[in-house]
Amino acid sequence: MCGELQVQGVGKSLAQPDRASISLQVLTEGKQAATAVKKNSETINEVVKLVAEKGVESRHIRTSGFSVQPRYKNGLTTVKTDGWKVSNSVNITIIDVDKLGVILTAASEKAAVQNLRFFHSKINELTDGAREAAVQDAKRRAEVYCKASGATLDGVIEIKEVNDHSYYGNRSLGAPGSVAGAGVAMPDEDFWLPVPIEQGEAEIQVTIQVKFQIKGGSCKCKDEATK
Repeated sequence: MCGELQVQGVGKSLAQPDRASISLQVLTEGKQAATAVKKNSETINEVVKLVAEKGVESRHIRTSGFSVQPRYKNGLTTVKTDGWKVSNSVNITIIDVDKLGVILTAASEKAAVQNLRFFHSKINELTDGAREAAVQDAKRRAEVYCKASGATLDGVIEIKEVNDHSYYGNRSLGAPGSVAGAGVAMPDEDFWLPVPIEQGEAEIQVTIQVKFQIKGGSCKCKDEATK
């Protein structure tokens, strides 16, 4: 007697991230738009120069946002333009994560550091490893059901990937003279010691559904468990 057995399989890959990315943002305000833009451009250029001096190549520095907006002041009966706000953001990719603390320290002197993200340069290989582990997990589950029901596996009918999920920690840092640190007093000199960073371990998880052909036994069942 033939039948079908559908089970889920979960696979994981673990690896220490070897890449990082951060967003650096500079906010400048002024009475005149042209003056604010000029000052902002000078500051963001200084930021780019600082990170370049720490080993970040120009191809790993990309402008991600730029805006010029009016600054309003509320009066008793009207709202008036009181000046201008200029924002410029760049995304930085750090190839050598051992330099991340030094780069953060340098960038924080002039800009807000946001959206720190770790990732792995071989994410496809790690994901494929998780997929292989998921297939083995599904086969193990199926064999347990077959043994309990007196059936045997007779090939795979279908494999469907339900989802894959990658998790990495994110952090944010503020700096004086920037968006996150606007109005904050300049910290003590000791603040500018290299920032300690721990990237931890990245986990890639893949979940699949596998439909097996089975022989013998009398059950046609579906496994909805995820563990």
